[in-house]
Parts: sequence; C-alpha cells; structure tokens
Amino acid sequence: MTLPAPPALTGRIVRLLPMDLAHIPALSEIAFEPSLWKWTPTAITQQADLETYVSEALALQKSGSQI
Repeated sequence: MTLPAPPALTGRIVRLLPMDLAHIPALSEIAFEPSLWKWTPTAITQQADLETYVSEALALQKSGSQI
C-alpha cells in the first residue's frame, strides 16, 4: 500500500510545507529556544538533537504511523 504524500497547507498568510531534512538549517535558527520545548517530552538543545528529531519524525511518517 502506497501512502499519500503529506500535503502542503496554504492559507491567506502562511504556507505549511511537509517537513524535510532540507529544512534543518532554517529550523536551527529558532529550534534552540527553550520555551518552545517547555510542554513537550523532547528538548532540542543542540544541532544533533534537531537532526535526530527531524530524522525520527520523517522515519515515522515513512512507516505510516505518523504524518
């Protein structure tokens, strides 16, 4: 069974794109702000954490267990 590709969501003001490894440099500009992770079980504090977080999210997406 082939899963459909995650959609891009486009609104009047913003466009949300499916996450991709190519987004890591832009995400690293804001990802290390502690307040972003205050209410989550994950804390991203360095580049390696961010790369792992994105890679794991993409693997879960590919397996069909998350989108």
